Amino acid sequence: MGYFKFWESLVAGSHNNDLAIFVLTYTLAPHARYPLQLSQAVEALRYILTEAHRPPGQVIVGGDSAGGNLALGVLSHLTHGNPAIAKLEITEPLGGLALIAPWTSLDYQPRENLVCRGDILTPHVAGPWSRAYLGHSKRDYYTDPSTAPFTWFRDFPVKKVLILAGQNEIMLPDIKDFVANFKVCSYSTAMTI
Repeated sequence: MGYFKFWESLVAGSHNNDLAIFVLTYTLAPHARYPLQLSQAVEALRYILTEAHRPPGQVIVGGDSAGGNLALGVLSHLTHGNPAIAKLEITEPLGGLALIAPWTSLDYQPRENLVCRGDILTPHVAGPWSRAYLGHSKRDYYTDPSTAPFTWFRDFPVKKVLILAGQNEIMLPDIKDFVANFKVCSYSTAMTI
């Protein structure tokens, strides 16, 4: 409920009467497997752009953890077109990308000995969750953006990027790898740990 209270306060405190928050509910694994969730996220953006008539430059796509993974997958789809998902073309870059502790690699073996105090994602749950999400699909740059070369991000249609990560989470090394590659493309990117 914390996020919903935050969004409510953001809308209430805004001087923009046209501000809207759209929250995607996607099908969770194991009830559905990749790439269905990515397709649902792309269709949500399509709805915002075509049915709600929001210009891309006024849309900020974001997500927390697995939602951050999907947000990056949407940008990857806009740029490279996942062959399993209907193409979506936009007329201008999105206004922003906001990622909170994004799950940038489905590799569930941490490379560093990090203390997972307070982090819901631990090596004990990351493996089963990753496998449940992927099913029989292979990992790719849509599911594991931290493994992509910087050229993958070169034409991402986004103006500004905010990335937040916790100091003790097991995903931090992968998030740092992603940010290092992403920043090569000269996006206006801010990361806070």
